[in-house]
Amino acid sequence: MKKIRFILPLVAALCSCAGRGRIVAENIAALEYGVDMASEMSGENPTPLSFDCREVNLGRLRIGERKDTVFVFVNDSDAAVILRDVVAGCGCTEVIWPKNPLMPTDTACIEVGFTAEKEGVFYKKVFVSVLGCDAFDELALKGIAV
Repeated sequence: MKKIRFILPLVAALCSCAGRGRIVAENIAALEYGVDMASEMSGENPTPLSFDCREVNLGRLRIGERKDTVFVFVNDSDAAVILRDVVAGCGCTEVIWPKNPLMPTDTACIEVGFTAEKEGVFYKKVFVSVLGCDAFDELALKGIAV
């Protein structure tokens, strides 16, 4: 019982430190590339990304078939932007995104690959977060797996 009382606070401390390390790394990257950290704290900024399209119809896919697509976007702000994270809603969807800062008016893309795992209609989401913004962009893939 004494070991548990010691281990639980230790695990909690390590987890909280790991999260702080990520935030510190993001703040350093933001400073290096001129991202306005005041907006990070305010929580009032929508994302500055403008996407050509936010939903792609992949059509019909066979079970086990993979289809790739690209979402193209532009940094519409007047400052550098760093994508904090791009997260797929499930394991059947993979994403590749630019890790480097995007200067104003830069165009970039997010590559998304989907593998049909079960039969039926699908609607898969991808969430894009930007350093300095509380909001996120939502992208989607839809189609039918046969």
